[in-house]
Amino acid sequence: MALTNNQMEMIKYISKNDLSMAKKAALACLVEDNSKKNASEVSYYTRILQSSSLSMVQLRLILLVLLTWKIFLRITRKDTISHQEKANYLSRCLKCIK
Repeated sequence: MALTNNQMEMIKYISKNDLSMAKKAALACLVEDNSKKNASEVSYYTRILQSSSLSMVQLRLILLVLLTWKIFLRITRKDTISHQEKANYLSRCLKCIK
């Protein structure tokens, strides 16, 4: 599972500290995810990104959670971990940035 163009753009703008472009790229990443299981997270992060009070630190944390989740899903692709354990992991990640 490779990074999408929007994910690569988001990483590029974050590394260059270009907050406005990083927000746009992050929103584009969220639009790409049309799965029902991620609908609440997509909605939550979309609201955060659309707010004007988002700091670069918060944006970096969001990126970290998104990339960590993508790696976690790749590792657990063999269904060795239950859906509930995956949900608990994501919940713990989300609590870190709230």
